[in-house]
Amino acid sequence: MEKVPFPEDLRRFVLTSIPSVPFLEALLLLRANPTQQWHGDSLAQRLYVRERTAHALLEELYRAGMVAPCPGPQ
Repeated sequence: MEKVPFPEDLRRFVLTSIPSVPFLEALLLLRANPTQQWHGDSLAQRLYVRERTAHALLEELYRAGMVAPCPGPQ
């Protein structure tokens, strides 16, 4: 199997912007389902983490500017 080089800009992004594996998993999950509104309970179920951890991940992703909050009920 041929080894594919990891692009330097992607490597730099991961090293400087991704604090943990669950953070990356949450980011990839949210990106794969951009029209779905994610809440702590549904994210927790998909990532097999506690709901408190999922809420913290969503907050971290928001502070990093990688996600936007869901609009409230109209």
